[in-house]
Amino acid sequence: MQQRCLVLILFPWLALGLTCAEVQASQASSSPLNTSAPVPTSSVAPDVPVITIDGLCHDIPWSIATPVATSRPAGSANSGSARSQGRDAGCKTVITRAAFEKLASAVAPGNPPQANLRLAHLYSEQLILAHRAHELVLDKDPDFEYSVKFQDLQVLSRTMSNHLQQQADNMPEAEFEKYYKEHPKEFEEVELMRLTVPKRKQQSSESASSAPPPRVDTAADEAAMKAEAEKIRSVAVAGGDFEKLEEEAYTVANADESPLEPAMGKVTRAKLGQFQKLVFDELQPGQVSALVSSEDEWLIFKVVSKQIMPRDEAKMLVSQQRLKEAWDSLRNSAKPKFNDAYFKTPPNAEGPEQAAVRSSPPHDESASAPTSSVAPDVPVITIDGLCHDIPWSIATPVATSRPAGSANSGSARSQGRDAGCKTVITRAAFEKLASAVAPGNPPQANLRLAHLYSEQLIL
Repeated sequence: MQQRCLVLILFPWLALGLTCAEVQASQASSSPLNTSAPVPTSSVAPDVPVITIDGLCHDIPWSIATPVATSRPAGSANSGSARSQGRDAGCKTVITRAAFEKLASAVAPGNPPQANLRLAHLYSEQLILAHRAHELVLDKDPDFEYSVKFQDLQVLSRTMSNHLQQQADNMPEAEFEKYYKEHPKEFEEVELMRLTVPKRKQQSSESASSAPPPRVDTAADEAAMKAEAEKIRSVAVAGGDFEKLEEEAYTVANADESPLEPAMGKVTRAKLGQFQKLVFDELQPGQVSALVSSEDEWLIFKVVSKQIMPRDEAKMLVSQQRLKEAWDSLRNSAKPKFNDAYFKTPPNAEGPEQAAVRSSPPHDESASAPTSSVAPDVPVITIDGLCHDIPWSIATPVATSRPAGSANSGSARSQGRDAGCKTVITRAAFEKLASAVAPGNPPQANLRLAHLYSEQLIL
C-alpha cells in the first residue's frame, strides 16, 4: 500500500485517471472531442499565477510550480518543524496560467478553464503531499524506479493511442470520397427489430420435496417452443407489438432473465455478421423473416426502413475502421508469450475470484507471497520480434538466430520489430513492477497486469 500511495502522491495524473475517465464518459454520447477547436479565451495573462500556495517552497523537478520568495515582517521567524517540511511563511509557490494550461491540456484536453477547477484543487493538495514525500526521501525507495517506469510506459502508450486516433481522423477528403463511392455497402443502414424466443423451457431448480426432479423430455420441450416461435412470428407478420410478443415468449419459456430489447435501431452490415445477407439483401422494409436458428434461441427479424448513412457519419465510421486496422497491425506486430509455470494457478489453489469472495481478516501486504518454482532470472514474459533497450521499459532485448538468408523489411525495423530478436521480462523484474503497482497479489492474479504491460510496451 505504501508504494501505491507514493506513486499517487508523486504523480498526480495517476490519481486523475478517474477524472479523465469521467470526462471521456461524459463526452461519449456527444460529438467527438475536437482538441483543435478554439478554447475559450481568458483575460488572465499567461505569466500571471492562477494557483498560489503560501508557505510552500523549494523547486523540485516533477513540479510545474515555481517557488517565489516573499518579504516577511521584521523579526518574524518560522519554526524548524515548518522549515523541515518545506513550508515557510517567507515564500510561496505559484503556478502560472501558462503552466497550468499545459498540464490541463495533457491530462484533460479540451476542457474550458472553469471545468479545470477540480484539477487545480487536486494538483495543489498533492503538490503539498509530494513536497513532504520528497523531503522524506520517499522517491528514493527501491521500488520507486519501477513505479516511474510503469507511469512513463502508460503515458507513452496513451500518446501513441492519441497519435493513431489523429492519423485515423486526418483522412484526406479526396481519399474519403473515393472510398465512399467504391464501398457503398459499408454505408448501408437498416432500422431493425429483432424477436428472441428461447429454444427450451427453463426448469425450476426448486423442489418442495426431497424427491428427484421429474425427467424432462427435451425433444418435446424444444418442439413446443418452436411451435410457440412460429405462432409469435405469425402475429409479428400481422403487425403485432414486438415487445409484448417477446415478453409472451419468455413467459411461456418460464425464463428468469429479461428479454433483449427488440428495437435494435440503425445497424450496418458489419454489426450483423452472419445475418447481414438475410437482413440487407433479402428482406425489404416492412417484411418479417422466417425463424432463424441460433444456439439457444429462435430469432425473428423485421426491417423497418433502409437508408444510406449520412456523409458525416460515414466519415466517422471510416475513421473508426482506420483506427481499428492500425491497432490490429500494432498488436499483431509482436506476440507476447507468458510463462505458464509462473502464471498458472496451482491445482486446488484458490483463484482470485474465490479469494475476493471468501471472508477473511484485512489483507496483510507484508505477508510473504506464494513462492514460485520459476527462478528469478527466468523470463515470465517473452515478446518475439520486439527489440531495442529503452529507458522506461523493465524488459531486456535478446538477440535470436535467424534462418540463413532471412531479412526484415525497413518498415518492421523502423518500428522496433525484428524476427531476429525478442524482448524478455524476468520473474525478478516483473515482481518488482508488480510490487510497485499491485502489491500483495500472487503471480496468478498478476496475469492481467502482464497482458496490459505487454500491450502497452508494444505501443
